[in-house]
Amino acid sequence: MIYRATWHGQMIAESADIFNVDGYRYFPPDSVRRQYLVPSSTSSTCPWKGRASYFTLSAGGRQDRDAAWC
Repeated sequence: MIYRATWHGQMIAESADIFNVDGYRYFPPDSVRRQYLVPSSTSSTCPWKGRASYFTLSAGGRQDRDAAWC
């Protein structure tokens, strides 16, 4: 099965090899089209994901602040 993430008509990520953790699906970094990600100054730390850096999703003339992390 191929999984796809789209937002406002744009393909943001596509992969057959996603991660499923506690019911949430995560795409491998190399499957994400980074032209839609704008670095954010937001960061966080948690026991599961460690230190995370965030990105604002920008596609189709719209933005979703801190919608993605790595």
